[in-house]
Amino acid sequence: TTEDQVNPPQSVTENKCELRKEVKDIIKNFDSVFSKDKYDVGALRVEPQRIVLNSDLPVSLRPYRTSPVEEQEIKSQVEKLLQAGLIKESNSPYSSPVTLAFKRDEGKKTRLCIDFRKLNALCKSDSEPLPLMDSLLDKLSKAKIFSSLDLASGYWHVPIHPKDTEKLAFCTNFGLYEWCRLPFGIKVAPAIFNRLIRRILTKYKIDFACNYFDDIIVYSSSELEHWKHLKTIFEICEKENIKLKLSKCVFAQTKISFLGYEIEQDVKFNWTNECQDAFDKLKETLTTKPVLNLYNPDVTCHVFVDASQKSVGAVLKQPDASDVLHPIAYHSRTLRDYEKNYAITELECLAIVDALDKFYYYLHGQKFVIHTDHAALVWLKNVKNLRGRLFRWSLKLSMFDYEIKYQKGCTNIEADMLSRHPVSHHLQHAVHLLDINEIKTQQKNDNLCGPKYHEVKDVIVIKKKNLYKIVVPFSLRLKLLNQAHEQFGHPGVQKMLNLITPQYYWPNITSDITEFVKHCSVCQLNKKRKQKRFGLLQQVPPTSTPFECISVDTVGGFNYYNSTKKFLHIVIDHATRHVWAFPSKNENSETYINILKQIFQIQVPVKLLTDRNAAFTSSRFKKFLRNYNVKHLLTTAHHPQTNGKVERVNQSLVTRLKCKVNSTSTKVPWTKLLESVTNEYNLTPHSITKYPPAYLLLGTLPYDSPIGQNSYYEPVNEARNLALQRTIDYHNKNKIRYDARFVDKKFNPGDLVVYEEFHYPNTRKLTPPFSGPYEVIKQCSEVTYEINKPNPLTKQVTQIVHISKLRCFHSPDKLKLSHE
Repeated sequence: TTEDQVNPPQSVTENKCELRKEVKDIIKNFDSVFSKDKYDVGALRVEPQRIVLNSDLPVSLRPYRTSPVEEQEIKSQVEKLLQAGLIKESNSPYSSPVTLAFKRDEGKKTRLCIDFRKLNALCKSDSEPLPLMDSLLDKLSKAKIFSSLDLASGYWHVPIHPKDTEKLAFCTNFGLYEWCRLPFGIKVAPAIFNRLIRRILTKYKIDFACNYFDDIIVYSSSELEHWKHLKTIFEICEKENIKLKLSKCVFAQTKISFLGYEIEQDVKFNWTNECQDAFDKLKETLTTKPVLNLYNPDVTCHVFVDASQKSVGAVLKQPDASDVLHPIAYHSRTLRDYEKNYAITELECLAIVDALDKFYYYLHGQKFVIHTDHAALVWLKNVKNLRGRLFRWSLKLSMFDYEIKYQKGCTNIEADMLSRHPVSHHLQHAVHLLDINEIKTQQKNDNLCGPKYHEVKDVIVIKKKNLYKIVVPFSLRLKLLNQAHEQFGHPGVQKMLNLITPQYYWPNITSDITEFVKHCSVCQLNKKRKQKRFGLLQQVPPTSTPFECISVDTVGGFNYYNSTKKFLHIVIDHATRHVWAFPSKNENSETYINILKQIFQIQVPVKLLTDRNAAFTSSRFKKFLRNYNVKHLLTTAHHPQTNGKVERVNQSLVTRLKCKVNSTSTKVPWTKLLESVTNEYNLTPHSITKYPPAYLLLGTLPYDSPIGQNSYYEPVNEARNLALQRTIDYHNKNKIRYDARFVDKKFNPGDLVVYEEFHYPNTRKLTPPFSGPYEVIKQCSEVTYEINKPNPLTKQVTQIVHISKLRCFHSPDKLKLSHE
């Protein structure tokens, strides 16, 4: 089986469990179709593909300079590609340099990238038609269940003709190599790959699947039909030697994302206030010029881009029969905070990259023209040894077939004419959050003008839905927002809109109010947001080896049960789930050391997992573990899920003890019942492993079969392996359930966050649920961060906390309102 996680089918039928098993059975029967790792890719059974150039003059570039660490990483990846047969050593006259790019979704992992820009300039264009989005969506219109299949390193499936592999040579500081398969970064790669997949589906007359490059959607009208369709597709994959990446496949969904759309059958449209506002705005826009034309895939596209210190924008145009350019689509967005630090050339380049992302489905696979008022952007095609974002941008652009043309800034403007409304001579009475005389004065200073504004009683207004609203000048907007927010008890975005928009107006008022509320420090500390917490589940890897990892935890609250001992200390072995329990009068370092010495007499563990109790972080306890060479793992503060195994055992043992204590008429000290309760637990088959913990640890049980069998269970080594597999399956299912309630998030050093404090239920009703803001010092693991929050117990100036306890803090000092 593969290491990737199978997405369980989501179905509306009653028999979900059976369907989930059905999908897994299909996948199990076609195990060879799924890639085992990154380099386990198929090879399409097609004729080797040609790479045709416009010139016979070889492109030969020197390798880029790299650091020792980078060179070692390049060498490692090249060796893996050689072993997989994807590349070979070369004597080619061609040579393109290699570099590394960071994977955005995989932290610090790097991807080997070839700078094919010079070679792409010589590649003949491929006119393979792009799939039409409307046609693909129409095919899915009657389907009720969908699966999305993703090819494992799709381009690497395509063999290259032996005469052309030399053209794909790349150089490193330790040798020259050439691709035997289609690499990423070649301009014609998308067209070649899409054509091959399209022809394969056509060859088998498939009418229940469609593809957009390496994404294949299988769609059906019923579940039983869907299983047949999946089997058919997997059979084709076997015949054509196609490998799929299981972690990116989604099976048997009633709703699926495809081409930027959420596709689902029989969805009732929810017409909200935002929809009505958008509809009204659409009606208004449709009455103004210019009117958008429909996209024509047979006509050359022209992309006009521009950037400022606050935003980037783009217009997609196509010529009509008279060769007059008409707009097809518009795009603009405000710059993010870090983007505002870019140099002007970088901003103009960002505008191009952003436009190509937005208009991707119109431009990919087509030749088009980019118009910019920044002539220096031509350098991006020719500069050597790019780094960081410039290199990432150049890789993105190299996948497109485009020409850059300079256009004067004065001609790169889109006019927008609005019709005038008739003016009546009365002004609606408003709730006076601002003084009317101050408004008049500041409006004059702001020099508000334009055909959409009118003047009524010396006040500049705008007519919206037959209501006149005061146009608020920029100098008064923050004051108005503060007045409304403070005066009405820190309302949320929607209530702020309801308070302000009936009487006041300015461009981008909705986004400004949203940003204002988001940056309110009082709201951020006192309101619990209705949003998913951060941090996907990170589990301690399961093991089949006893004493590979053990956990220790303590339960208190036994003060009044006929014993002087008020603490219960529990030790659990992760592999076998075997438990040892010890009562005591206290929970200091000496107590834990004495307990662990008893455990270590059986066997010394490799790792010990505990919480951050002062007894576990003391120098004496640390020295004790060092003497036994035991690795100490610590959970994060106020996040017991990290030590989930022992937390669940705590509940189970306490429940059993409670039943024992309360089922006897005599008052028996709980400590005398503890041994029998612990033995009962260890001799009971565990709900996950299906084996008694005592059997997995010792390989035998203290009782014989009443009918003379040697054992109820498999040999202990086999049982441990089965227990491990069942634990892995449980972890995978548990992760899916957990991750559905959380969202992935990464913080960078210097980010500001607020911390969710722990308060006992029904106490401190008026205490803010969050404290802060604090600065992120560093990331300690996938889900833990060190922040500059003082710890009063340890007197340290920082704390390591779990990401689920953190929320982004938006500093009021960084609030920027629209200046339009």
